[in-house]
Amino acid sequence: MLFALFRECVAIIGGSGAGGLSEVAYLAFNLVVLVSVRSCLETQNGMAPLKWGYITALLLAVAGLWIMGTSFTGTQVTERAIGTFNNPNQLGYFSVCSFCLFVIFFKYRMLNAIQSIVIIGLIGVLSVSSLSKAANIAIGLGVVFLLLSTLFSRSNWSFKILTLVALLAIMFIFAGSYLELDDLLITQRLRSIGSDSDDSLEERGTFALFDAGANVLEYLFGIGYGRSFAIVGHEIHSTLAANLVNYGFFGGGIYLLFLGYWAWKSWKKYGIWLGSAMVLPPMVYGIAHNGTRFTVFYVAIAASLASISRHYAQSGKTTAEKSVNS
Repeated sequence: MLFALFRECVAIIGGSGAGGLSEVAYLAFNLVVLVSVRSCLETQNGMAPLKWGYITALLLAVAGLWIMGTSFTGTQVTERAIGTFNNPNQLGYFSVCSFCLFVIFFKYRMLNAIQSIVIIGLIGVLSVSSLSKAANIAIGLGVVFLLLSTLFSRSNWSFKILTLVALLAIMFIFAGSYLELDDLLITQRLRSIGSDSDDSLEERGTFALFDAGANVLEYLFGIGYGRSFAIVGHEIHSTLAANLVNYGFFGGGIYLLFLGYWAWKSWKKYGIWLGSAMVLPPMVYGIAHNGTRFTVFYVAIAASLASISRHYAQSGKTTAEKSVNS
């Protein structure tokens, strides 16, 4: 964060404008959120307060959709629902991050069958309503890995989730016999992948660092937010590329190392299947959208890291108690 601030100050001196300072402010704020949430969740009360706050947030998001209006069918996509968010992509990313949090609660069996049905249904409503291609693909991938994790699990509770998913699939097939899939707006959106002008990574600014004709120092330390905006015509639409372009392989590399650390810890504790169900959706979404500023993303990371820390702390305590008793 300090490096990002320094880089943007240099950009201001170079005449690129002060727009990048807002990006630094978002990074600073989300760092505070990450540290604070993780610290709170590692206390004695643990994850329980987060669960009810999470469910409340989902209900409010769906209520916002109901109040503002949304549609699932039509002849063509003319307007995308936003609910109480600033734009439909934020709504889609919220659904992706909500799925990540669901995986955490799933791992620690903090939801019963009824709650799981309701939450998966709410996430589905939010994702489909957003008509976000990236969000729906990311959540679909997460669901696949979640199902794979249950197939390789010995827990009976896991197979309850499998049964529920199978029932939902049957209900969807049954509904499909009465509703033409072509009438679904989300179907139209997914079929248009590759045909829209902004579907390419180049259009989204992923390769702006190369388009800028950067020198060695700019490859190392980036070209700054202002210059990347001027080259692309908008901000970099990629979580993974934005920091590399703006802050170079040094600053962007630090951010990617942080994401890599989160992924490694998650795979190590959750296993490859369940860990992928949590980590991959925001990463896939982040290929084509910049989620660096989205606070719920950092709440999900904080929750997963806190759950891992609490597990190891409790395991260590149990081992110590056994040693004393023996």
